[in-house]
Amino acid sequence: MSRPLLWEELQSNATLCLAGLDSRIPDFTIRAEFSIAAKAVASFPGNFELLIEDLRRYRRERWSVILMTPSRTRARRLAEAFQNYELSAFLSGRDGEQLPAAEAGSIMLLSGKLHRGFEYPLLRFALLAESDLFGRRKEKKKRRKQSEQAGSHISALSELSVGDYSGARGERPRHLPQGRR
Repeated sequence: MSRPLLWEELQSNATLCLAGLDSRIPDFTIRAEFSIAAKAVASFPGNFELLIEDLRRYRRERWSVILMTPSRTRARRLAEAFQNYELSAFLSGRDGEQLPAAEAGSIMLLSGKLHRGFEYPLLRFALLAESDLFGRRKEKKKRRKQSEQAGSHISALSELSVGDYSGARGERPRHLPQGRR
């Protein structure tokens, strides 16, 4: 499709363009422009009391809050913990079920992945990620298994002779991680 045909098609239909930056496009008529402010949510790594304080503020101000957790089990535990603080929290439906609308002043827990949360102050809506609550989890590095064919260890350079580790099999010296012998 050529550029003139594309512009004609865009202008003939109701089209919504979302842009992070204000950019004027030549030959494109903007009929209405709206600005929706969004901002990152505060992070509460290890400080559950501050989180509860913010959730109470959301409730007082009648915000709709959705919290994303990696699993339904974690969501269930958080819902129970929030209810212990007299906060209204409920779990979303199972996969494929129709989700209820997030009620103002309550916390809906969903299982899913979200890197960071955000809020839309004008809409009174917040979407929180588990990383906002507990900080980012560091993934454990997988350890490589030691080779079954590990050669013999040397304790002094005097044990080496010219031609060592350069045999027909192409053996090379093996380096151990620091602190391991």
